[in-house]
Amino acid sequence: MAGARTKEAAIAGWFEARRAAGWAADYDSLGVAGFPLDFRTRMAGIVLADTRAQLAWTLPELGIAAAAWRPTRVQLAFPPDQILATPRGEVAIGSTALIGELALNTGPMLALRQAELTAAELQIADPDGTVDFAAPYARIARVAPDANRYAVTAGATSLHFDAEALRLIDPQGQRPATVDTLRLEMEVAFDAPLDRRTIEQARPAITGIALNELAGVWGQLELRAAGRLAVDPAGWPEGLIQVKAVNWREMVDQARAAGALPERLARPVEQALGAMASLAGSAETLDIPLSFRGGRVWLGLLPLGRAPRIVLR
Repeated sequence: MAGARTKEAAIAGWFEARRAAGWAADYDSLGVAGFPLDFRTRMAGIVLADTRAQLAWTLPELGIAAAAWRPTRVQLAFPPDQILATPRGEVAIGSTALIGELALNTGPMLALRQAELTAAELQIADPDGTVDFAAPYARIARVAPDANRYAVTAGATSLHFDAEALRLIDPQGQRPATVDTLRLEMEVAFDAPLDRRTIEQARPAITGIALNELAGVWGQLELRAAGRLAVDPAGWPEGLIQVKAVNWREMVDQARAAGALPERLARPVEQALGAMASLAGSAETLDIPLSFRGGRVWLGLLPLGRAPRIVLR
């Protein structure tokens, strides 16, 4: 009983500390069972809002489990429905068997060694539409001995857009609603380790990305990418990502249909890319660098516009 009360007091104290730091942090109920072999914590009615980052997370319940003799390995059982509020709007998260696992270092900072999220199904819905992921997974693990570099893998057996989401990215209705074989492998470097300060104080800045593989199949379009980027303190990337696209003309058609490629440029872009593909030996396969420099993005010699800033809120 003393162990359970200590655990409850620690969780209540953390929520109180968040409130003192200016967060909205509340829950309706908290119970701990299982001691002395393990701690099985059940919480209900959870609201966490970081007002500075303008992020809020609402969960009807959450299960937290850890062995008493190994408290830094934690399993999280998420509810079927959650709400994430962001500056861009509210996102509803639906899931089946969404489980998280954390492995933390001992010590006051509880630095992250490894984390994993898996689910049978995951659904992300906002006012622009709904996307369903089949068997999604995401993993992050510290690359020893570098405390600030992490290996990241993520993917799903398929990704399905509902009619509203598909209309947003494919207004002409030329693409199938399902993306197959979605996979990501990369290493990400930060300016500080991922630990409790990442949640309680500020997210660390990304300083570099080594993209080992990004792969997907969308209808007849097959896309693979790999490369390296350095990220400056303002979040601007510099570097090269090599892109290989099979049936690449579908990618141009998609960009034109979505309005990302102006109609007046579509024909010249397709002709230029066709010449590059033919020089490489296959008219239907494009193998070309995506360059990031000076805050701009270039596909081969073709300017695409402003580069995205890579900043964690």
